[in-house]
Amino acid sequence: MNDRFGESGKPSQLMNYFGFTSENIVNTALNMIKRWK
Repeated sequence: MNDRFGESGKPSQLMNYFGFTSENIVNTALNMIKRWK
């Protein structure tokens, strides 16, 4: 995540804005596992 200052909103909106979604977390984890193999 790039440095950001002053973003405001509901927690769920901010999570989506910064890409902290369950889909992104799963995809990142799967990509990391693939690299370790």
